[in-house]
Amino acid sequence: MKSGYSIDKIGLYAFLGILATIIALGLFVGTSPDQFNKDMDLTRLKDIKAIGALIEEYKTKTGHYPLSSDSNVPNFIAIVTKKQQKYAQESPKITHKRTNVKTFIKTLETGLGRKVTLPFDPQLRGIQRPIFYLYVVKGQEYELIAHLYHDYPFARSIKKHYAKLTVSNRSVPALKIWKYNTLMNDPTFAKVVATPLTKPGFIKKMRADIRKQGAF
Repeated sequence: MKSGYSIDKIGLYAFLGILATIIALGLFVGTSPDQFNKDMDLTRLKDIKAIGALIEEYKTKTGHYPLSSDSNVPNFIAIVTKKQQKYAQESPKITHKRTNVKTFIKTLETGLGRKVTLPFDPQLRGIQRPIFYLYVVKGQEYELIAHLYHDYPFARSIKKHYAKLTVSNRSVPALKIWKYNTLMNDPTFAKVVATPLTKPGFIKKMRADIRKQGAF
């Protein structure tokens, strides 16, 4: 399945805006831009591990994946916050359905029988790539996608400063689409995802502030 989302090219002004936010918060002082982007990517990898675990647990408990159906029309669920909405307005240029993230969360909670706190991409402004997670379900197949800044052996390089990590219930090695459990057991992924963040307080505070305002 192809997402069909075009890359958001906000450019230098968005990058400067992010740097201004970082400086204002005072949480990344003394940290290089590369360290900042590594923290962003590490958070994305940890988030995909967590979201994928919820999806697979849902399948175990219900017998099907969240929002799956007998339809061959792909259903796109952008895990996007209110603050990120303007960077996720374009639709795939294929016949598709869209479901909002609140419905996705409610579906997970119903199937799992507990409250779900869904993580979201830590970046608030777009720079040359999508800044949200994407769950796509078509029939009984799904893909969960994160957009990364750095290249990794387990992610597909799209262009400079843009790589795509995709987990699924099917494997397509040529496109680096991984079955969830296979990726979790991959030694390289396991080593990277276990790496501690340089400034964990930054993302923790940012997410807490956004959730107070109603993230989704």
